[in-house]
Amino acid sequence: MSLHHNPGTDGLLRALPPPCYLVIMETGITPATRVNEILQDYPELTDRLMELGLCGCGYGPDHSLRWELRRAAAENNIDINALLDELNSLTG
Repeated sequence: MSLHHNPGTDGLLRALPPPCYLVIMETGITPATRVNEILQDYPELTDRLMELGLCGCGYGPDHSLRWELRRAAAENNIDINALLDELNSLTG
C-alpha cells in the first residue's frame, strides 16, 4: 500500500489502497491492430500482408500502414474475420 495524504482534520498520512483499474487486454491481432504494428510485432507476416495488398511502400498520415486492420480489410474487400483467423493462426 502507498501512503496518501488524507485531507482530514488531523492531517495524518494514512495507508490507502492504490486505485483499482480493470484492464481487459486482447491478445494477438485484432481488428483495431494497425498494419504497421503487425509488421513490427510479426515480421513473419510481411509477405502475406503484401500478397493481400494490405501494405506497401508509402508514407503520410493516412497511408494504409497506419490504418487499423478493419479498415485495410474493408478497403481491399477482405473478410475481416477470415483474415484475423488466418493471421492469428500464422503467429502461433
